[in-house]
Amino acid sequence: MESVFSPFNILEKAAHSNYTGQITIESKGITWTLDLSEGHLNSVVHSLQSLANLELCLYGLGYGQKTPLIIEKMTQKGLDLDNGQSFIENAINCLIKEYNLSGLEQVKVINQLTQDALESFFNLTKGDYSTSHNKSFLVSLEQGFNVKEVLTVWHTKKEAWQKFSPLITSPYQRPYCPNLQGIKKLIASKSSHLLLKIAQLKGKISIRQLSILMKLDDCKVAELLYPYLRSKVVQLYDPLPPFDQLPSLSSSPKSLRASNPLLKGLKQTTTINKTQDIPEKTKSRKIVCIDDSETMLNTFKRYLDSDNTELFMLSNPTIAINRLFEIKPDLLLVDIAMPGINGDQLSKILKRSSAFQNLPIVIVSADTNKIKEAQKKGNIANDFLLKPFSQNDLITVVNKHLKK
Repeated sequence: MESVFSPFNILEKAAHSNYTGQITIESKGITWTLDLSEGHLNSVVHSLQSLANLELCLYGLGYGQKTPLIIEKMTQKGLDLDNGQSFIENAINCLIKEYNLSGLEQVKVINQLTQDALESFFNLTKGDYSTSHNKSFLVSLEQGFNVKEVLTVWHTKKEAWQKFSPLITSPYQRPYCPNLQGIKKLIASKSSHLLLKIAQLKGKISIRQLSILMKLDDCKVAELLYPYLRSKVVQLYDPLPPFDQLPSLSSSPKSLRASNPLLKGLKQTTTINKTQDIPEKTKSRKIVCIDDSETMLNTFKRYLDSDNTELFMLSNPTIAINRLFEIKPDLLLVDIAMPGINGDQLSKILKRSSAFQNLPIVIVSADTNKIKEAQKKGNIANDFLLKPFSQNDLITVVNKHLKK
């Protein structure tokens, strides 16, 4: 039976005793491994860490448009089938071999993954733990953390997150707006930028991913969201796998008292939900068209131009990846034959990214054989359109994947 314990106490005792070795904690089928050297914390991993965690870490470190390409490369090498210690070790080795990752960059990636594992570790309330004198499975680098500083930082972070309990239980929950009319009354508020992003993304990304996009601390994003969660203008989907298996942000009864400063001035029922008197307007749809032919881009624009559609014409597929994060489209139309990254490669990269895995992608080509080849590969695109096409053909395939 798992014992009740405090992760803070375990780490504090290890530091005070100048422990060297590994501490292993098991809870609900997940294993956390803490690697220490003379009471200094070298690294922490958990058994669920995988490409999904690495992808977030790389975005957080500023790798930007390189991230989907790195994740795709690792997927091709089969690293998407592994997790935990072996995954991180293989991922680091792959980054060194394929991308000449410097010693400093290795430290940054390992430390970022350690912070990722520490977050869930400090949310544990029960588990079984053991110690061993196994050597670190990671390369020997000047990495790691002062335990006293780690404990101070995470005590502060836990207290900050507890202010949002019980509405927010994980940074991997995905915000969405169930009633877009409620946003319109708040369009002039200081959080309007955040609310508009949430409305556009439709619950596709988590609080953590949203914080990376907005270059804000995820706890700050949670603070901005909290009043709108209470008024139900914003609601939360559960985390996607594997994040749904991690322990929830633990809370204490004290955190729910009315003295919580975030609760001041807020009412349980507000006029925000009374939207029946606001006339409904058609929501603008964002469609990105990627083609190296200006003629074809002009055709897309001519056929799709309307009051309810916002169009973005891109001719460079390599630059397009970065632009997609800025635009956050509702639909992507992409030519299959382009220099650099062709349409099916781009589509495959995007489908591997958690930010775009739900984005409808239509591959367009004048080559029937290439369309058939792409269809055989499966899971590359949501639909295919053969050139030349009529305006009716294009509108039909667009409306098939988007609400009219």
